[in-house]
Amino acid sequence: MDATTLKKLIGNLDKKELIKIIGIIANSSDVAEQKLLDYCQKYAVEENKNIIFEKQLKQHWKKAYSIIQMANMYGGCPDSDEEDAYDEMSIMEDLIEKNHDISWLVRKEVLDELLEQIAEDNSGFTDYMVDLTVKLCYSKEERLYLADFLSMNGSSYYKEFASRIYREIGENQKYLVSSISSFK
Repeated sequence: MDATTLKKLIGNLDKKELIKIIGIIANSSDVAEQKLLDYCQKYAVEENKNIIFEKQLKQHWKKAYSIIQMANMYGGCPDSDEEDAYDEMSIMEDLIEKNHDISWLVRKEVLDELLEQIAEDNSGFTDYMVDLTVKLCYSKEERLYLADFLSMNGSSYYKEFASRIYREIGENQKYLVSSISSFK
């Protein structure tokens, strides 16, 4: 539809009606939602940027998750899907590094789904996902949450990795227990 036709169709609508239409369009397609988020990120006022980053993080994870979940189910995926998943996780990584104001609630939602896929450890994405989980955890408590999960559900390598996290955050008792159990 060209700009002139659009202007005639929506020229008399008020802001509430336009917001409703934009919402319908954005909810009808992941591509449309991503276009809206990209536009808003470019032109948003500072106070709205965090909301945009959070939505983008979840949107990119949603795309990667669907590929990773299938790869876990089948023990891998086609190269094109693998590239798409890595691209989405790379974008997530950039979003996390650029914005440390993403709420723990949103980061934890993504983190928990990442950990669910890491526990299955059959997709071929585990190493990259673990790297991403580390970037999602900013505080000592968040890193402790990650280390506890990895020490209980990870492979021997990730149990050892959890030990290193415990040591880094000063959880000496957990570090010792985890270190001893990784030698068994």
